[in-house]
Amino acid sequence: MNVLQDCINQCQCAAEKGDIEKFISADITFHKSIIKAAHNQLMEDLYEHMTDSLYASIRDVMIARHIDLKKEIHYELLGAIREKNTEEATRFVNEYIIDLKQHFS
Repeated sequence: MNVLQDCINQCQCAAEKGDIEKFISADITFHKSIIKAAHNQLMEDLYEHMTDSLYASIRDVMIARHIDLKKEIHYELLGAIREKNTEEATRFVNEYIIDLKQHFS
């Protein structure tokens, strides 16, 4: 859980400085840590292979759309994980995916 909180803290710090590169790196580490904690080797392998292209795509969208980094920090998801509330965590992930799809459209 400390790793996830550290990632959120790094995202927050990067957002306050407007540092997109550090923000995305911390965000990707956050997601990788969740996947690793789930003990799902297939997801770990898939995420590892797509990290570079995911990084580039997210960066391009954030720059092109002038995304407010502070609004992209996953506070709610971390809270749901802490509370072991799988329904809420799933809801936050699904909302994030829908939002991400809209940004890529």
